[in-house]
Amino acid sequence: MLFFQPVDERCLCHFTAASGGLLYHVLGVPELQNEELLVKFGLPGFEQKNENDQECILIFIYLNWEDLQFENTVVAALKDTKFVKCGAHEVSSQLFKPQELLDPDDSLLKSVFAGDSSKFPGGRFATDGWLCILRKAGLRTASEPEMLLECARKVELLAKEFTSDTDNSDAFDAEFSSCRDELSLEIWSLAGSVVESILKQFSLVYGSSFCNLLSQIAFVPAEKGMPNIAGRKGGKRVLTSYSEAILLRDWPLAWTCTPILARQNVIPPDFSWGALHLRSPPPFPTVLRHLQIVGKSSGEETLARWPTIVGMKSVEEAFGDVLKYLNNIWGTLSSSGVLVNLGNRRIISMPEICCLCVPHICHCKESIS
Repeated sequence: MLFFQPVDERCLCHFTAASGGLLYHVLGVPELQNEELLVKFGLPGFEQKNENDQECILIFIYLNWEDLQFENTVVAALKDTKFVKCGAHEVSSQLFKPQELLDPDDSLLKSVFAGDSSKFPGGRFATDGWLCILRKAGLRTASEPEMLLECARKVELLAKEFTSDTDNSDAFDAEFSSCRDELSLEIWSLAGSVVESILKQFSLVYGSSFCNLLSQIAFVPAEKGMPNIAGRKGGKRVLTSYSEAILLRDWPLAWTCTPILARQNVIPPDFSWGALHLRSPPPFPTVLRHLQIVGKSSGEETLARWPTIVGMKSVEEAFGDVLKYLNNIWGTLSSSGVLVNLGNRRIISMPEICCLCVPHICHCKESIS
């Protein structure tokens, strides 16, 4: 027995052989089984059908799913049909395709898109039986590369909404300010969950296109300012992109102007750094900007504020790292640098560069030593 009678000029009324249906067979009119009826007439244009027909179709799918799930034509038709109501439109007539909604049992999606019921199935479609059907028909999960990118973008948006649109303060000034305009711990932790999920699946989602898109999204937990070293309070919580971050080991080279990936669990595999535009050491323009900041007022402010706790690099050690970096790339820079004394320290003056130096740790080229 057919589960519903389509209103379509191509579909004749069904009769049994005893009541005249045999004539159709003699004339070569094909007789559709329920599965074929569902694919050809039930699901196409589902959203335009009356409420009674929609209900008949949904009931048929639900009660017969044990067999229907193995019919490829049925599954394909379901994927392309708007028949699902979301949590925000349970009482409205708006319908969605399964692939337009998210799996509410996916812990990452549930946490990232919490509070946005329009992203998830609602009503009957949120029950276990229907979720099983929707998953087969394309319900989105965090195992998909595109969905992981959406999670990263969502976290980036949450951070932008939480913080001010522009923050031009230097990291050094921000660290010693009484008002630390930093990201909430809740969003920072959520971002960590997204990064952790991506890195767990990295071998499955890795690719040049995926990495290039991911590298531009500011969703990675980082610290702005001197990092948490030797138990001291680290820089303020921020989110950054991989393309704009530096590693913890490189903090002396750019800590005033570039977010630091201070947590080991957000560092991607070494082989992906190039694809993610993550560089170690950082490029010279980044180091140059750092030197311009610490060199303000002849560097006296930097010297006065430098932490002196046990386990923390001294100012001499930190700037020794800068000088080693400059030494390694010196061949690509101008050789017109000169030294100018500043008390018992010196200033390295180069075109657009001013950084602190101590005589016994200076390892620059002979032209400036």
